[in-house]
Amino acid sequence: MLIRRIKRWMPYLVIAAGLALILLAYAANFKITEFGSMDETNPDTTTRQADGSEIFSFAAEDYGVMQKDIVFFTNHQLVWAYADGKPIYENTETGGIWGRTTGSHWNFVAVPYGTKR
Repeated sequence: MLIRRIKRWMPYLVIAAGLALILLAYAANFKITEFGSMDETNPDTTTRQADGSEIFSFAAEDYGVMQKDIVFFTNHQLVWAYADGKPIYENTETGGIWGRTTGSHWNFVAVPYGTKR
């Protein structure tokens, strides 16, 4: 008797669980950060290297005394970030057997307090 009830309600439970997962994925994807608290800025200087790579420089003291994060989107690009000449972030992990690039994603770089450049 109990097994019949479980079999009868199983499709509804699966559908409800699937909808719950979809709603959870939707909520988690769009609540990562508050875009209203972000300021858009441009680099102070942009330098193209001989190998085709580009260096974007920001003067950190122009953004106040609080620690700031730099957030940017890359599309299949390697990323290294430095603060006052010291490495603070890198995105060099490739997809392994799934690909040879880093993929497309947002990069969140925490700039240490007191950084000048």
